[in-house]
Amino acid sequence: MNRLPYVIGTVTVIVVLLVAILLFTSNDQSRSYTASRDYAGTESTFETVDHGVNSGINQSLYTSFQSKSDFEKFWMKHSQGSYPQPNVPTVDFETHMIISVFSGVKNTGGYGIEVKSVTETDSEMVIYSETSAPCPYCMVTQALTQPFHIVKVKASPKLVRYQTVKAPTPPVPYPVFILSFEDKVDADISNIVDDIEKYETVEKVEVLKSIKFLYVYFDEEKIDRCAAKEFLENQVENMDGIEYLEADPNESYWTECGKTSTSTVRSNPRGNS
Repeated sequence: MNRLPYVIGTVTVIVVLLVAILLFTSNDQSRSYTASRDYAGTESTFETVDHGVNSGINQSLYTSFQSKSDFEKFWMKHSQGSYPQPNVPTVDFETHMIISVFSGVKNTGGYGIEVKSVTETDSEMVIYSETSAPCPYCMVTQALTQPFHIVKVKASPKLVRYQTVKAPTPPVPYPVFILSFEDKVDADISNIVDDIEKYETVEKVEVLKSIKFLYVYFDEEKIDRCAAKEFLENQVENMDGIEYLEADPNESYWTECGKTSTSTVRSNPRGNS
C-alpha cells in the first residue's frame, strides 16, 4: 500500500496549522497586555478626537487610519445611533493619522479606556492605554456601553503597536456613616446633632429630615474608619430613637477592620484633651 499521499496530506495540514498559529501570534503582538511600559523612545503629542462610552462599534478594536476614505467609513459606523449624527472630524492625513482603541461592549456604565501616551522608537509607534472598571461599591448606569478613545497623532509609516493595561484599583474612600431617626426625636434633632458634632473627630453631621437620616462625616486624619464606626455605635446606643444604619461605602469593602488599629475609639469633645 502506497502511504505517500497520506504522509503528504498530514504534513500539509501541520504546515497550515503552524502558519495559522504564527499569523495569530503576529496579530496579537500588536495588542500585548503588560503591567508596565517595556519600551524606550520619544514620547509624541496626541490630540483627542472623540472619547466616551457610546459607540456603534461593539467589539474590542485597536486600529489606526492613514487615509480620509477609510476613516470616514469607520466614523460612520462608530457614530451610528447618535442623533444628530456628528460630522466626520477634519484630519489632514498628509501630516497626521488616527489611532483608536475600543474595549468592547460592557453590560453597565463605569467602564472606560484612555490613551495615556504615544511613544516612537526607531522601528515602531507604541500606543499605551489603560482600561478601567467600576468599583464594586459604585453606582453605575444599567445600560450597555462601548468605551473608546480616538486620538490624532503625527503621521508615521512605522508599525503601530498597542499596549493596554488595567488601571490601578483606587483605594476604598473613607466612608460616610448613616444614622436613622424616628419621628419622635424630630423636635430634638438639633440637640442630637450638637451632641455628635462636639467631638473633635467629627467634621459635620447633615440632617435629611425627609428620609429621617443623619449623615456623619469624620476627620480621617484623626480616626480610622473602623474606630469611627465603633465610636458612633457607642454614642447612639443610649440615644432613644436613633439607630446606626450603615456606612457608604459599606463595611464589607473595608479590609483593615479586625486588625490592629492605629487609632483609638476614644474621641474627646472639642477643646478637651
